[in-house]
Amino acid sequence: MKSTVLRIVIWVFVLVCVNIISSRFFVQWDLTSDQRFTLTEQSEKLLQGVDDVIFIQIFLDGEEFPAGFRRLRREVAQLMRQFHKLNPNIEYRFSDPLDGTPEQQASIIQEMMADGMPPVRLMVSDGASSKEQRIFPYAMISYGSRKAHVNLLESQAPGQPQEVILNNSAALLEYKFANSIQHLLAYSKPNVLFLQGHGELTKQQSAALEQELRRFYNTAHASLDSLVAISPEIDVLLVADPRGAFSERDKFLIDQYLMNGGNIMWLVDALDVNLDSIAKYPNYIPQQRDLGLDYLWSRQGFRPNADLILDLECTRIPLQVGQVGGQPDMQLFPWFYHPLVHGMPDHPISSQLDRINLKFAGTVDTLKTKGTLRKTALMQTSPYTRIQRYPMRLSFDMAHKQPDASKFDQGMQTTAWLIEGEFVSAYENRVPADLQETMKKLGNEFKSRSSDAKVLVITDGDISKSLYNSRTREFTAMGFNKWENFVFGGNRDFIINAIDYMVDERGIMESRKKEMKLRLLDPVKSNEEKLKWQLINILLPLSLFLLLSWGFHVYRRRKYTVR
Repeated sequence: MKSTVLRIVIWVFVLVCVNIISSRFFVQWDLTSDQRFTLTEQSEKLLQGVDDVIFIQIFLDGEEFPAGFRRLRREVAQLMRQFHKLNPNIEYRFSDPLDGTPEQQASIIQEMMADGMPPVRLMVSDGASSKEQRIFPYAMISYGSRKAHVNLLESQAPGQPQEVILNNSAALLEYKFANSIQHLLAYSKPNVLFLQGHGELTKQQSAALEQELRRFYNTAHASLDSLVAISPEIDVLLVADPRGAFSERDKFLIDQYLMNGGNIMWLVDALDVNLDSIAKYPNYIPQQRDLGLDYLWSRQGFRPNADLILDLECTRIPLQVGQVGGQPDMQLFPWFYHPLVHGMPDHPISSQLDRINLKFAGTVDTLKTKGTLRKTALMQTSPYTRIQRYPMRLSFDMAHKQPDASKFDQGMQTTAWLIEGEFVSAYENRVPADLQETMKKLGNEFKSRSSDAKVLVITDGDISKSLYNSRTREFTAMGFNKWENFVFGGNRDFIINAIDYMVDERGIMESRKKEMKLRLLDPVKSNEEKLKWQLINILLPLSLFLLLSWGFHVYRRRKYTVR
């Protein structure tokens, strides 16, 4: 009897010790095929270098969440434990923003919305009734006096299952936290310059992009006429939808900026075309834009073509089909010149993006150059495309007709390229005398080859454009389609990711490529085999319990039976 009690006491003591140790020390083995619980090497180096307290407050606590959001909370908690284990300076806490009196809740909600963290409203059903529930899928990261919020939930495309959205959100958690921490640790913000002076997008049309960038970047607008050189302190030069010709001096300044290790984003249209012109002029023929950049672009490794892509996967525009009560009867029709394109999954800029809405995009060729360059396709159309070469006539007649799918047979077309490496100057052995004299006066040295630099070209100048209402002084989000009344989040994410990649020296962007495979049940098969698995789940444990009980009974009878 004493030995039995002693064994029980020992087992209880061992279990208590195991629980205490497991609660104090976080240990895990990642046996998943996609390594979903393993941090990237770049993230680990970043976190190990944190030498002061970073506090992360996650607003995913409180009342019961739907099952998908409970999973998202578990994924965040798992990631936070990994961060804290790697560096105890990373502290975190889950909190409920809706905890407190109604007055306190209203005040907190107002503050969070002012900080760019509006609630997500869900209809939650318990089988008998439904109620609206507000969820704040955000985290606030604090480092000293600096703060940054993280949106934990990806945007939802029409018809996309919630499971896919939450799975994509979980896959991007490491990148979102690591990228925000990297920006907070930076001694100074990187600088983004919006080029002006050639008919580029105005400040109002770039307002949404600037608002996004100001969290982690310094932004400015400038014309090259007012500059003697583009400072190497400019991390990214953004040229969005230029319409006028560039002077030789402008091209020279851009060339030398690139030679000094600068990064350039070209958002360009080869043709001057818009819906208003097509509506105004029957059989409208668009004009080519004479920007004078062909030779400069060829030395940077690309050439936008004078053509337009038509894609069966596209958005719609309103067209009049008749009159109703003396008013035009407008209906939405597919407009093949506004393709919905997808990002390439094997690069951190374009991986795991929502669809991107382009307008009158064209093709772009990559060219062989003297420098050692790497060229990566980032954005492609669907396989169901046609290409119209310049000159072409445009009208709305096509939209009213059922398309002949057999004519959309020119395959996927690339609309964005990233070019990286060592560039060779477009002015090698041909610097104009007046520019040579100016450089001598300024004490600048002409460079014919660049250090490692990056150039990105997108054949749509409107990809980052926001619509501006001059009366209300309000602007829309990037990717807002006023006819579909929907925001295509891929536009915003692609541009922000591209700028982040341009200045990413630690390689944190690599964590964007992490994928979590979503293994959903086959609804047809699960319904057919429902009874079988119910019986297995009920009878198998019960059978094992009875078998063990019988075996234990037989063992005791043999051991204690007096013979």
